[in-house]
Amino acid sequence: MTGSSLLLNFIYLPVWWANPLCNHQPPSSKLEKQYLLHPDNNMNIFARISPCLFISFFISITPLTAQYGPVTYQDIGKLEDYSNPQCLSLYQDSRGLLWISNWGGLDRWDGNRMVSYPYTPFDSIGYPARAGARFSEDDQNNLWFSVGELARFDLEREVFERIPISYESTSLDIMHVEYDSKGFLWLVCEEGIFQYHPDTEILQRIPLLGPDGKEANNFRPKKILADTTGRTWLADNLHGLCYFDPEKKIFKVHPLDLPEFVDKSMNLREMNVDPAGNFWLFGRKAELARFNPYNGEFEWAGLPFYNKFATSTGGGMAIDNQGRIWYGVERGLMLYDPVSKTVTPMDPPNTRKKIITEMISDKHSNIMVATFEGVKIIDSRDVTIRTINLTQELTSEVTSWISSVVRDKQTLWMGTHRTGIIRYNLETNQYVTFQADGQPGSIHNNLVHKTLRDRDGRIWFFAGSLLYRLNPDNESFEYVLMGPSHIITQCDEGFFWIMGLDRIVRFDPITRDTAHILFKEPIPIWQIFNQLDLIPFIRDKEGIFWFGQQDGGLYRIDPGNGQWTHYEFDENNPDGLPDQHVKTLFCDSRGTIWLSTWTGLSRMNKNPGNDTAISFDNHYITDLKIGHSAKITEDDYGNVFVGTLSGVIVIRPDDTIDFYNHKDGLPKDRSIIWSVDRDHENGTIYMGSAEIVIIPPSFLAPNRRTAPTIFTEFSIGGEKIDPCESS
Repeated sequence: MTGSSLLLNFIYLPVWWANPLCNHQPPSSKLEKQYLLHPDNNMNIFARISPCLFISFFISITPLTAQYGPVTYQDIGKLEDYSNPQCLSLYQDSRGLLWISNWGGLDRWDGNRMVSYPYTPFDSIGYPARAGARFSEDDQNNLWFSVGELARFDLEREVFERIPISYESTSLDIMHVEYDSKGFLWLVCEEGIFQYHPDTEILQRIPLLGPDGKEANNFRPKKILADTTGRTWLADNLHGLCYFDPEKKIFKVHPLDLPEFVDKSMNLREMNVDPAGNFWLFGRKAELARFNPYNGEFEWAGLPFYNKFATSTGGGMAIDNQGRIWYGVERGLMLYDPVSKTVTPMDPPNTRKKIITEMISDKHSNIMVATFEGVKIIDSRDVTIRTINLTQELTSEVTSWISSVVRDKQTLWMGTHRTGIIRYNLETNQYVTFQADGQPGSIHNNLVHKTLRDRDGRIWFFAGSLLYRLNPDNESFEYVLMGPSHIITQCDEGFFWIMGLDRIVRFDPITRDTAHILFKEPIPIWQIFNQLDLIPFIRDKEGIFWFGQQDGGLYRIDPGNGQWTHYEFDENNPDGLPDQHVKTLFCDSRGTIWLSTWTGLSRMNKNPGNDTAISFDNHYITDLKIGHSAKITEDDYGNVFVGTLSGVIVIRPDDTIDFYNHKDGLPKDRSIIWSVDRDHENGTIYMGSAEIVIIPPSFLAPNRRTAPTIFTEFSIGGEKIDPCESS
């Protein structure tokens, strides 16, 4: 079994402005507290088992690829636009503005033009530094600079405020600044590491203990990062990776299991975080390693260092949304793929060497490279569609198809209709099928309705009305819970929600606790006991549950009071439910609910004054092909994907509609696209039935040349108004 080769390769240029439609939040905790939740510890079938810690260690040398990457640099602005084209450091703030520190001062690029803040040493409100600055942004959108001293940029007045910081009557030489979730600024200085609170102006020195337990007198701190739990980590050139102990108010060295020929500190120069939350550590001689701050797992990358090909000159490190590591060395730009464990030189040997001083990845995974000839941008995104054909494996005496897909590293776990579970290796193109055979550790039903992944990355399956968790051996399954039906959904907070006649069961896959939302009265839908019926079930952004019934209309369930409302087709109401048969439900990142029936695709309109009063835009798509839609999902850019009988309909954020079929790289099989799933970790979309199409997250990314509209000056009645929040 082999995957198909390249079917489609569109090149889309990257975008400058972050899409606000993707920045949605989970439902508020206020609504959660109103649920009629009743703990039911009796439903915990098995005792809880503490997860084992597996530490893998590789000491092999990573091979270099033979070819050179097809990287194309594009310039940001013109050289004459910069205060000085010799750029030293970069930062992109929450508004998408790119800040560029260079030898002439500071520049800001908004996608259209460059705004310069030249070095003005004798101006109290001007930019105070000539050397490279380090940046951080607080929760009030204030931008902080470490430029030997500490400075804050006033967004309203467009001026710089210098904040003198001294310790024991000595002015601190501040090299790095980092804002944390508790409201502190971490200051990395020549004199030590300090914690500073901007509101109270309290400054505290934080000692660093060496491996011998004594306070270190010499250190070279390079960077401070916080993981998603709020813990603070430090990369130090002399002591390696260190962590902050909040109780003792000290930094401690975290030992790394490095090869004998490597300095125990790794000569750390850079530390960055990948999409999965791993820390990547980069050393002075291009040493590279991965560290998981949650379980302590450490992996040495084994790059071919100590040679002229990869000697580091401190050219920075950036990570794209595929988890690939871009880093600068004396040789030029390099790319490390953690999956294939290969290194690719991205600059051909005959090109003029670029001096790379810094790299970052922007909000859309473009790589920004600071050089002595301005800032360059690289589009790192993958837009290649890949197809996996499992027709032969799914061929049986009964009709079968892929019903749901999740990904675990380089493995796809696919639930099927009547063929059990398929494990597919994306690297080797080999697959293994797991079916109900009555043996210990097997599933009990080949009707797998849903594959899921919990907050810890563990894989789960819902087969029939039984919930299974994949065992660590990746070969067997643990039966955990019997649900009231086969209807299940998963939401942003990570709980599994299972539908029943008189309740919704909330299951926490981490703690295995269950709680119930009880209905005021049972819902008369006996079809939920027919496992062959595909009943859509979702929870919207407001925490309300919706499910559709075959030939039975639409139901709304309020978890706060247990009341449900039934909506049916009425031929006399053109704005009502368009058909009695609801096949698909989906809530997008904007909170809009889409549903498909035999008559087409509709968009639900809610009444702000009446929670239960809804109407439908029933003329959105009336093509009969939509009548066979099975699943709907959304990519990172707000594009809504609708699987149909003849291909995929894509609804753009601006309401334009595109149609994709086999000519665009989708399967040629005209059978229904039963599965449309999105990987919430990296944004990849999986769709198909017997053929699974893997659509990369950047496939329909906006064009980078569409720049944001940023008002830098405007006037009212001929009077110039300074751009600020009040104006």
